[in-house]
Amino acid sequence: MERRKFLQRLLTAVGMAPGILSARQSTETDPSESTFLKLCTLRAAGLSYGACEATRFLPDETLSLVREPRNPYDPWAVRIDYRGRKAGYIPRTHSRIVASLIDGGYRLEARVRHFHPERENWERLWVSIWMEKT
Repeated sequence: MERRKFLQRLLTAVGMAPGILSARQSTETDPSESTFLKLCTLRAAGLSYGACEATRFLPDETLSLVREPRNPYDPWAVRIDYRGRKAGYIPRTHSRIVASLIDGGYRLEARVRHFHPERENWERLWVSIWMEKT
């Protein structure tokens, strides 16, 4: 997803930009999960540092997002946890936005979009970030 589209969708969702979601954007939410809005899909970073290297993630499995404000490499770091264990991180290109939403009290979760165990660590896990509608 282009950065501009991501920011536009994000700002609209939290009421910081005029307008409503277009029909195309609104169809990207999971109809069975009408209380959540899909913000973006991205490749998880740092899988080689996680404790879940051998895990086989299933599509649509829910993953937790945990802020790491004291992370020595990125003060905006957001860890992706799977069943209480570190699986990876939100990439730095998106971490500041996701961290700001978490810090602002918004409920976010990640869901497995794709998992390719045969690929290199940095391209194995793709997640979608969802925000609870208020």
